[in-house]
Amino acid sequence: MAQRRMLSKRIVTSAKFIRMPVSSRDLYFYLVLEADDDGIVEAFSVMRLIGASDDDLRILVAKGFVIMLNDDLVAYITDWTENNHIRADRKTDSIYQKLLLSVVPNAKIVKPKQRADVKKKLPDKNPKQLPSGQPMDVQRTAQDRVGKDSVVQDSLGEISSEQDSVVQDNPVDVDDVADHESNNQETSSPTKTATKSIYDIYQENFGLVSPFIIDTIRQDVEEYGQDLVIEAMKRAKLNQAKYVYAQGILSNWHDAGVKTLEDVKAADIQYINQKKYSGGRKLVQKETLPDWAKDMTSSQPKSPEPEISQQDLNEKLRRLRENLPDANEHN
Repeated sequence: MAQRRMLSKRIVTSAKFIRMPVSSRDLYFYLVLEADDDGIVEAFSVMRLIGASDDDLRILVAKGFVIMLNDDLVAYITDWTENNHIRADRKTDSIYQKLLLSVVPNAKIVKPKQRADVKKKLPDKNPKQLPSGQPMDVQRTAQDRVGKDSVVQDSLGEISSEQDSVVQDNPVDVDDVADHESNNQETSSPTKTATKSIYDIYQENFGLVSPFIIDTIRQDVEEYGQDLVIEAMKRAKLNQAKYVYAQGILSNWHDAGVKTLEDVKAADIQYINQKKYSGGRKLVQKETLPDWAKDMTSSQPKSPEPEISQQDLNEKLRRLRENLPDANEHN
């Protein structure tokens, strides 16, 4: 069994894997490290080794990263063939291979073959000693050279035949080649590069990128578009704000129907024009009275006060004085 194992970057950097707790991810790494050449591992001993809990193993099973084969916690790594490509001439069969095929009949099993770099021991076609034990003449001749070359040629032909048998017994699966090429294309596609640049922009302007931030940015890109997310980041940085400010800008653009950078430029021009029209001040509406109301208030004559003569005034005073004694008598 090999002493080194490999991990597929496509698997361990996927959102499905990153969303798991750190303890579950660590358990997956150690399960891959301790698995045999068929991708089978005794999970119980690994859990005891790193102090993992049963919940960590349940999460891996629920996410589909491992399949439990029996009650003794013997597990199978579902993406084993993507993580590790075991050569047929270097493979050792697992002791749980029959158990694996009984639980997962469609599991890919590589059949072991004899190592191609191991030569079979060839008979000595040019002995230096006679059957009687008498040594022969060891002088090199053309005949001896031809015999030696034939031996080399025979050995090479035997090795090549062994390699051909290995290829014939292990034919290349066309679907596997297509999947491998599609994975390479996805890795080198512009979308992956652009997504990585978004994370670089965040880290340069807002801080370290955590798994939560990666998931948040990915959701914003899916909802609003990559160009708008980058533009919102730039505006948040200019205002010395955090990424939450950029999300507020994205929400406002979405409510206003802004979907492209051209829409953003048009919205900016409209805002500038409105600001120029208002002179930068808040408009206050004043109420004015109609003309007919002004005529009523200005043309309505005031009633003149009645004039009192001096004689009438003296008469009123006299009457008041006459009534005063009567009021005192009643008291």
